[in-house]
Amino acid sequence: DQSQQEQSLAATMLRNLFPPINVQTLQISACRRIVMLHQRPAEEGGGVELRQYVIKAAPTNVSRGIKKLTRGNRVPSLGRYGSLA
Repeated sequence: DQSQQEQSLAATMLRNLFPPINVQTLQISACRRIVMLHQRPAEEGGGVELRQYVIKAAPTNVSRGIKKLTRGNRVPSLGRYGSLA
């Protein structure tokens, strides 16, 4: 019974560390990282497995030059070009 209480307390603590997400209404641009927690069965040694994923939204079906411009949050320096035409 003691281990069940400890397990319940650990689950509550981990649940309150991170905000829950609703997959149906989630906007990918609002996320940077996702954390996934999984409790392993006692047969596999028990414990909690934590995985984190970095989320990147990238444009598709655009030219390589446009991808370079949109990569990162920096604005390209156009000072070295004489004309943009």
